[in-house]
Amino acid sequence: MGLQNSASLPPQSPAAERDDSQSFDAHPDLPLDSDSTPKAASDSTDTNTTDINNDNNTTTTAATDPPTSHTLHFRAVIASLAFTALCSSLEGTIITSALPTIAADLSQNPTGNHSNNGTNSNGSSFNADSTNIESSSTIWIPNAYFLATVAMLPLMAQAANLFGRRWLTLLSVGLFTLGSGICGGATTMGMVIGGRVVQGLGGGGIALMINIVLSDLVPLRQRGKYMAIVQMVSAVGAALGPFLGGLLTERSSWRWVFYINLPIGGTSFIALFLFLRVSHPHPRTPLSTKLARIDLLGTTLFLAATVSILLGLTWGGTLHPWSSAPVLTPLLLGFAGLALFTTYEWTLAPHPSLPPARVLLADRTAVVVLGVTFLTTLCTYWAFYFVPLYFQAVQTKSVLQAGLDALPLFAGLFPFAIVGGLVMGRTGRYKPLHLVGTGLLTVAFGLFSLLGEESSTAAWACFQLVGAVGAGLPVAVLLPAMQASLRGGATGTPSSSTSTTPPTPAITTPVTTPDTTTSTTTTPTTSSTKEPNPNPDLDLTALATGIWTFTRAFATVWGVTIPAALFNNACASRAASSISIALTSSSPSSQQATEAATAAATATATATAELVRVLTPLRDGRAYQFATRAFLIEGIRDEGVREVVRGVFRDSIRVVWYAGIGFAGAAWLLVWLEKEVPLRTTVDSRYGLEEGQKKKGGDEEAGSKSEEKGDTV
Repeated sequence: MGLQNSASLPPQSPAAERDDSQSFDAHPDLPLDSDSTPKAASDSTDTNTTDINNDNNTTTTAATDPPTSHTLHFRAVIASLAFTALCSSLEGTIITSALPTIAADLSQNPTGNHSNNGTNSNGSSFNADSTNIESSSTIWIPNAYFLATVAMLPLMAQAANLFGRRWLTLLSVGLFTLGSGICGGATTMGMVIGGRVVQGLGGGGIALMINIVLSDLVPLRQRGKYMAIVQMVSAVGAALGPFLGGLLTERSSWRWVFYINLPIGGTSFIALFLFLRVSHPHPRTPLSTKLARIDLLGTTLFLAATVSILLGLTWGGTLHPWSSAPVLTPLLLGFAGLALFTTYEWTLAPHPSLPPARVLLADRTAVVVLGVTFLTTLCTYWAFYFVPLYFQAVQTKSVLQAGLDALPLFAGLFPFAIVGGLVMGRTGRYKPLHLVGTGLLTVAFGLFSLLGEESSTAAWACFQLVGAVGAGLPVAVLLPAMQASLRGGATGTPSSSTSTTPPTPAITTPVTTPDTTTSTTTTPTTSSTKEPNPNPDLDLTALATGIWTFTRAFATVWGVTIPAALFNNACASRAASSISIALTSSSPSSQQATEAATAAATATATATAELVRVLTPLRDGRAYQFATRAFLIEGIRDEGVREVVRGVFRDSIRVVWYAGIGFAGAAWLLVWLEKEVPLRTTVDSRYGLEEGQKKKGGDEEAGSKSEEKGDTV
């Protein structure tokens, strides 16, 4: 029996295919069944046309079908998705090296005219004005992208169910490419920020749709392997981003940081247009009906809450102190807005963009996996940003050299992500991978705290490899774990394990089966909460992927914000202490004696003035922007003062690593709360490749008729 088109419950009749409204009565993702064990529910395919019930010895053959062989078309789709992932991942990191130059170039051209080459002294010389990235406009160059990426994810997940995967994917790639062109040709800061918003809308859609399409086409047990392949390409882009950004900025123009996406995005769009031809279960639903099902109020609440939170994160430590009202007010309002959004989605929304509370909150593993995803993503980006910062601020290496020295972390993540996917595919288990990964990530943060000015190459390279293994092993097997757990929860397990009710006509017969028969033969007295959801857009694959992708994207913002805030605060405290000692020229007491304080107290008057000058921005909470080789080498003339500042940076970075140990350790502890859910080896979605649907259509229709006859006996 074919698998691709058998996702609905009961199997769609020809009439149901012509009229989408008939298929809404029993949504395929929330079927009403009576699986006797969670394992049976998890191992069954999404057809749900027959049940696994040990009491009456009825099983489905679909549950043990071998994985579908992969055609050339399938491989072309995977390759296209991987190439598409390169777009957003490259843009996520390439901007970091070019940001000071972009700010300096556009600030020097207020009339909107292009500069000669779009660079500022080849992007290499230190300039306090360009390094101090604190203006309200400049800080929105990276943050506008993150905001747009995160804010529209629930809406796009819902739209993927309503309008299909193909067109949403193409729209996302098109928006990303368009935004890149706007940024590259920008003549004002406003144009750059506007282009980044368009880029972010496309980038968020790309990340979401790649995960959804992979979930549609690949069985759960094999899903980690293919996600690892795509994420490997994505990680290549993330790893090359800082290096390419610095290279393009120094050798050509910062505009090529954006223009480089045009050929990549164009090629990706063409490849997806040619190969990404997947089915859509409601192709004939009127456009007005689809638009009416969009969760506009929920999207508005979510957008407002997300913008408010990101405003607070953007202003904190740059424009305003973290404890100030302009930072705390939007943060509090934003989190209150998220709570209001969640309450609305789970109680009042007619077409929610979140998985139902009775499915999500009742599933401990799904909630735990979301928490582990947030923490591991946060820690991964924590390391991504602060390992290069260590090389620049402590070992005084250039941006390019710091990017090269951080390759063990970036490049090492790829193979171990694939290893994690392969191990899950072979064993069908994910919890051990989560435990090992989060454990090693915790160890890596502890090792990073040992690094100093004179640490050897072998030390920092090996420490990074430990972090790469820890971050890589779980990265491709988190989403499949959540999807598997929610699928099991969606199919339901009766509250009474003694029930021996056999599979009922509601599960194995066409839609025309009378409701009275269904209700009297299948529904346990305590399972009223498992009633089918009438909403056609409530597909758990897309909605679960949407909330997981949002969690991951949201964590990237915190993965930069939290360590940067800790670093700024630690530097501010140490800088203030050193300035105070230097100005009073008093000898430190035995309790106050530190390397920085001793050096400041014994400096000459000239060196003291130099020390005060360079430590002032650090004391004011702007250390993150000044933690560069250019500041240390070109901005500080006195060697003794330079060593003091390096010591401040070193000790502050250690504080950051100490805090990271706590976050990574929390992820490791959370994993112990997970439950292992058996992973399917068959595709469980209605959104398969069109050619596969056509080949299996005849067999499925015949199978449905056969089942109908058998059930009436």
